[in-house]
Amino acid sequence: MSLHSVNKNYIEGEAAKELAEVVLAHGSLTDFGGIPMAALRENSLTELDMSDKGIGLPGAFVLARLLPAASALQTCK
Repeated sequence: MSLHSVNKNYIEGEAAKELAEVVLAHGSLTDFGGIPMAALRENSLTELDMSDKGIGLPGAFVLARLLPAASALQTCK
């Protein structure tokens, strides 16, 4: 399943939190604005490059929920 990019749209506040919750609730999403959600959930990613992706606040909320369980991740930039 693909979702059109919401990167660099400056979604803020409660809308950003709600969007992140919807994205996280849909396990079939494999990517969200360049965030490799499936790989993070599977703990199969050792390097994550988010530079210049413009993930904004919704992406930050998504990463905040996925990163604690991504113990295989060694490098993040």
